[in-house]
Amino acid sequence: MYQLIYQSIRSVDLDATALRRIVAESSDRNAERGITGVLLLQGNTIMQVLEGPEDNVRAVYDRIRKDRRHHGCVVLFSRQTGRRSFDEWRMGFCEVDDDGVDHFRMTISALRARQMQVAKGPRRKIAS
Repeated sequence: MYQLIYQSIRSVDLDATALRRIVAESSDRNAERGITGVLLLQGNTIMQVLEGPEDNVRAVYDRIRKDRRHHGCVVLFSRQTGRRSFDEWRMGFCEVDDDGVDHFRMTISALRARQMQVAKGPRRKIAS
């Protein structure tokens, strides 16, 4: 299971209604590809979590990245994981306030820190 979280800036003509339509249209394709996740909108900022088989997630992200209805795509976090965070959602959608985005970013930071700790391995106490 692979999880990728990205952020982008929506174009002027991409409003919440259009995003809801995109989410609804992509839901069936996501199910066929084994992809779940959530899309968050706060002001002009889009954040999305994609999770599923790595090749499928990367292919969907590559298609999303090329979409001209938004720009400035940046991968915030990606990892191999043993389980899904959004297993019930083919693709959820939520408009959030500043606090919601801040909370989400803090969660991503915590995941990154944990991932870095695991990559470094256990700390050993050095005898003095």
